Amino acid sequence: MGLFFNKSKPDIKATLQALDVGAACAVLQHFPIGTSVRYYPEFKKNIQLDTVIIGYMVNNIPLFSAQDIVCEGEGATARLLLRHEKKPSRVTSLSIIIPAENRGVGHLDYARREELERTGGLTRGNNITLMALVRQGKTPLIQTTVTKNTIVKEGPFANTPVAVLAVDVTSLLLTDQRAHQRLQVQVPAQINIDNDAPLDCTMADFSDHSVRLRSGEAGWPANILAGHRLSLAFRLPGRDSDTVLRGEIYRVDYNDLVLMLEDIQRDGQCRRLEVIDVLEIKSKLLQLPPA
Repeated sequence: MGLFFNKSKPDIKATLQALDVGAACAVLQHFPIGTSVRYYPEFKKNIQLDTVIIGYMVNNIPLFSAQDIVCEGEGATARLLLRHEKKPSRVTSLSIIIPAENRGVGHLDYARREELERTGGLTRGNNITLMALVRQGKTPLIQTTVTKNTIVKEGPFANTPVAVLAVDVTSLLLTDQRAHQRLQVQVPAQINIDNDAPLDCTMADFSDHSVRLRSGEAGWPANILAGHRLSLAFRLPGRDSDTVLRGEIYRVDYNDLVLMLEDIQRDGQCRRLEVIDVLEIKSKLLQLPPA
């Protein structure tokens, strides 16, 4: 506790209800220390920001190395050991530690920045939904609550402002957020990063918040990386000009790329992608022959 406070508080662990160790270990597996994650506050899915898990608090003990938290087994037989202890720990609390600084605010449009300011972001008491990297086609999600904003007193993160998020270990979900609303298509498209020449590709599917793009046989160029922003242009049925969307690359492999959608170009200006825009695009894509 000295990492966060000048004085330690008495240990009241024995009076607290134990958490499900199997569920706690599942959280640690899907949200390991050092992992970059996305999050949104107060269930505002349109305000997605980036952060990194720099540590955990287990039973109010700050831990910043994955080697200090060891899970053995799974489910009902799971055991959790701290700092190479031989005796399994009785887990009464589990919190995630992230930097208090928001990353990605600059990518939000004016309306979403205002909404973030009203919502409070990492304000104490706010619900924070964390989303980890896709694993086997599923996106791990976990619900947390901001319990503390403080400064690390010592160690590798000394003087770093952090937010401590109490984890609801029962809320872990592995979900395909796109499966129930995805349209399978084969639409010629072009992407553009900054001032680079447009690159031909194919839109393979479209959903409310993202699209999957497929490259040619040569794969994606080396400068196409997760976290980069790009423009996507494609022609919808009945239109005499391209629809242009902007967003951030969420995942990329040799042939496939998932782009998280944020903005649409209207009358030469980019503005926030609204529900009506998505519905219009879906409606026109449904007029195409089945992919």
